[in-house]
Amino acid sequence: MQAVADSNIARMGRYWGTGKGPAAIVGQPADHQQRLTVTQSYLRKTSYRIVRMDPAPDDRMTVTVDLDRRDPDGTTCVRQVPFGMVKTGKYGWIVSSIDLNQAGAPSRPCTGPRP
Repeated sequence: MQAVADSNIARMGRYWGTGKGPAAIVGQPADHQQRLTVTQSYLRKTSYRIVRMDPAPDDRMTVTVDLDRRDPDGTTCVRQVPFGMVKTGKYGWIVSSIDLNQAGAPSRPCTGPRP
């Protein structure tokens, strides 16, 4: 998340990828820079808390993260977002998927009921 805050797509690519390894190292998927740019737009300027880590089969895990989203009017809401993680032999745990639908659109982060 620090790489997201720093707008550092290259660094994000070292922490996101597939079971083969980080996207920045293995070059997979081929469009990883575009995907990470979109991901960064959804997650930047957002404080976060890891609330749960659930193991899954086949060297996978789901990490549930609370994102504090802020509207332009200053109201806030919390979005709970699952991050899929995969354990790679050489590179350790990396993010393999993020459900950005759960994060809310960057231009409308707090639609729906508010806390």
